[in-house]
Amino acid sequence: MRPREWFFAAALVVAPGAAWADPPGWLDRAVVAEAARRAVDRAGLSPLEARALAARARRSSWLPQVSVRVARGAGLTLTSTAANPTDRATADDSLVLDVRLTLSLNELVFHPQEVTLARAELVRAQRRMALETQVVELLAVLERHRLAALEAPPGAPPDPEAALEEALARARVELLTGVALETRRRAAER
Repeated sequence: MRPREWFFAAALVVAPGAAWADPPGWLDRAVVAEAARRAVDRAGLSPLEARALAARARRSSWLPQVSVRVARGAGLTLTSTAANPTDRATADDSLVLDVRLTLSLNELVFHPQEVTLARAELVRAQRRMALETQVVELLAVLERHRLAALEAPPGAPPDPEAALEEALARARVELLTGVALETRRRAAER
């Protein structure tokens, strides 16, 4: 047997289970990332929305503000002089149309609404982090129950409190993400 063939045969004997991987757990990176992303999207807390609002506020400064003012002047003048005893009255009508276009080009760099949007994004980021933490904690509960089921002796009766806790965690994750959990785990296996 050549050394190359010997090494290949030894690898098959030493690591026979390497060809079959266990299905990913609930705390697998892909499962956690997908569950957190879906929960954030479902809650409407995506950070892209605030960035789009700030960009839209800056672009709005290219739109001119139009103001139109119309004024009518009805002037009446009465003059009398001592040299000429007749009074003279003059009347004039005037119409003034004032149209102004104003561009706020200084808002291209920084729009005043961005401070408000930044505060709102800070609140949204805190809510997003709390939601992601909640999803990870629920997935940790599911992983703990999965590992307990693997370590339990075959034929052991299930613990009703543990089954209830697992069912509640599963339901809460499915409610937060809007997707059945088994579908997500199967997608992560691929």
